[in-house]
Formats: sequence, structure tokens, C-alpha cells
Amino acid sequence: MKALLTLALLVTVATFCRAQDEYVIVGKVLPDGAAELEIDRIVLLDAIESLHPITVPKTIWYKVRFSDGPRRYLVCEVDTFIIAFECRQVGDNIIVHSQGITHIGTPVRCMNPEFRFADDGEIVGCGCGDKLYEGPPRSCNHSISTPQLDIVEAIEKALRQSR
Repeated sequence: MKALLTLALLVTVATFCRAQDEYVIVGKVLPDGAAELEIDRIVLLDAIESLHPITVPKTIWYKVRFSDGPRRYLVCEVDTFIIAFECRQVGDNIIVHSQGITHIGTPVRCMNPEFRFADDGEIVGCGCGDKLYEGPPRSCNHSISTPQLDIVEAIEKALRQSR
């Protein structure tokens, strides 16, 4: 019994340590402070869609960008879904790290969801861009999850498959 508990503890610690160290480089900071995507857009979208199946062709994803401000997010948008992955700047690289927060916005009775940002750049909610239907109020369901190990692993897998 003691050996089984020790093994369970070791597996838990190893998993926790691995999750703390996982990251993937997705962008670069330019000399003017702006950020640009360093990873192929289609590879990134393949990774996202492997976790969040959306029946939208990759050409319809009309925005893949980094948010501005002191906090950076990699934001991907379509007219019916928005997702953002918390990033960290390490030197000139922008990384998606496993201990970050993922934000998802799903519109209800509207189109073109948008994230709302606090002054410090943190995502604090989402709202609707265009109204789709007349009638009851429109809204945007905002959910968050952590850690981001799933997207880090999905991007790494998509990168391997693209080579």
C-alpha cells in the first residue's frame, strides 16, 4: 500500500513539473514593440480545431492576432467563436505556456464576439459585435480554463505533422 501511494505521489509530482515547463514559441516582438505571428497560421488553426472543433474552413478565421497592452494573448476569431491563449514574453519570443489561462467567448443571438479588456490588458469578459436576431437580449458566454497544456501539446503535434 505504501509503495502504491509513493508511486502515485511521484506520478503526480512528475506531471506537475512537466506541466510547469511546457511552452511553445508562437510569436516575435518586433523592435517597435509590436508582435507578429512566428508560427504558420494554418498549423496554429489545426491545433486549435483539434481541441475545439468548429465547422468553419480555416480561410474563414478572419483574425489571428496578439492583443495589445501589458498582458499578451494570442486571439483567434471567427464570426461565431473567439478564443484567446495567455502568452508570456521571454526575450524577443512570445510563448504560449502551459500554466496560462485560455478564454473562450461564444455568442448567443449575435455574431462577432469580442473580448473586453481591463486597463492592465487582462480579459475580463466578452460581448457581441453584430446583432443577429431581433428579440431577447444578446449576450456572450465567457469561459476560462487553465492550465493550457492541451493547446501547447496540440501546437507541438501540429508543428511535427507539418514538417
